[in-house]
Amino acid sequence: KHLDTNGDGKVNTLEELRMLIFGDMMAQVGAPKRPYTECDDIDELQRTMEGHLEQYNMMSTKRMDLVMFLYAIMHTSRVCRVLKTGMANALLVGVGGSGRQSCTRLAAFL
Repeated sequence: KHLDTNGDGKVNTLEELRMLIFGDMMAQVGAPKRPYTECDDIDELQRTMEGHLEQYNMMSTKRMDLVMFLYAIMHTSRVCRVLKTGMANALLVGVGGSGRQSCTRLAAFL
């Protein structure tokens, strides 16, 4: 129900499907068993990811000043998923300065 933004009772557009994000980012970093669930509140997910970024910046010597907008959160959740599966690989493609390395650093921290 939370994905139906146009009120037609169906989730049938690409924009509605893009809001479907799964991950364990809502739990605290370093928790022993983090639940892999649907993140249905995007605003809460954004605040949580910004909090995780602040935790990373406190622990790391390489500070990252990132803006956690929706697409950055989506890409970070994908990289998290790849990193959590054993023996997995990912090829991140994009122009220089697009945030591939920063996204991967944050995902590895999570």
